[in-house]
Amino acid sequence: MKQRKSEINWKLVVRVACLMLLDVMLLYLACLLALLSRFDLSIHTLMRDSSFLPALHAAFPWMAIGMIALFIPLKLYSSLWEFAGVEELLHILCACFLFAAATLLLILFGVLDLPRSFPVLAGLYLVALLSASRFSYRLIRTILHRSGSEKRKKRTMLIGAGSAGMLVLREFQTSENSQNNVVCVIDDDRDKLGKYIRNVKIAGTRDDIVALAQSRRIEEIVLAIPTAAVRERRNILQLCQKTGCRLKILPGIYQLANGEVNIQKIRNVDVQDLLGRDCVEVDLSQIAGYLSGKTILVTGGGGSIGSELCRQIARHTPKRLVLLDIYRKQRLCHRAGAAPHASGAGPCRVHRLRARRNAGQLPVCAVPAGHRVPRCGAQACAADGGKPERGH
Repeated sequence: MKQRKSEINWKLVVRVACLMLLDVMLLYLACLLALLSRFDLSIHTLMRDSSFLPALHAAFPWMAIGMIALFIPLKLYSSLWEFAGVEELLHILCACFLFAAATLLLILFGVLDLPRSFPVLAGLYLVALLSASRFSYRLIRTILHRSGSEKRKKRTMLIGAGSAGMLVLREFQTSENSQNNVVCVIDDDRDKLGKYIRNVKIAGTRDDIVALAQSRRIEEIVLAIPTAAVRERRNILQLCQKTGCRLKILPGIYQLANGEVNIQKIRNVDVQDLLGRDCVEVDLSQIAGYLSGKTILVTGGGGSIGSELCRQIARHTPKRLVLLDIYRKQRLCHRAGAAPHASGAGPCRVHRLRARRNAGQLPVCAVPAGHRVPRCGAQACAADGGKPERGH
């Protein structure tokens, strides 16, 4: 482990040394260009009729040391230039401005025998050369990445041209793990239509999803609107399902706050995204205390939802579990796998339930099972005289 750490440190030292050597060479080139500009790009006049070139050679070692001393605290040797952006460009501008200001002060105080236009011209040339050297690495890396892997990537439609969409698009375009080639962007803001985000056109709104998926031969659709409400997200996903493309979604807004937006966070669409409402959180401990030791009636207990509800209720040790269903076959099939103390009940009639209530056989709690409480379940609860508890 120590050997590996030492090897990584040596690589860093070599990298920084190469950057410093490159900066010294660029500084010398910027100074020569500044003097040439001062003499209208006449090399003959600069070399024969001027004393500025010998003065530059005499002072250049100290200028190089001062430049490196300014660049180190401004992180020009510790930044990852493959991800360089506006922040790194501001660091270059600040470093060159400080270098030009220090050089101008030395000229004004007579320490350097150079023209007073030299710091301004040298600073401008230095900004251009440093920016080109730093950002060329990112440019070359991006070009190689796109040309080498674009053919095997999936044609992708990105929904959302906001902050999250921009970050996802950047990940798709720059990450080595990306398998997506975004060919169009969808956004409902009509002011953005026809414009480009990272060289990808915002081609339409949600109403154009199906048509664009066919015309652009889309293979995968990514929804990148983490701030969208559940109902709005559901409506967009329903439109996307008509295309037959594979659907993926960015999980939530907290990913933006934590800076965790990357292609690993994009997941497939699941059932919860299509609910149209928030998921119901059930407190099982509270339900267990409510059902334990009581007689429970489950109307529609022979169906798929009712049978699963009965299995869950049986785990909480009820005194008695009564299954009510109008279909005798379902009751018999369910009772074959019923828990102890479970009993079936036949087709419901209100007068029969009232008779059982008077005989003390009616449950304490009635639970209608199913998407809609049938009239049978409502009558059973009415005979019990209590309010039905809905099964989730």
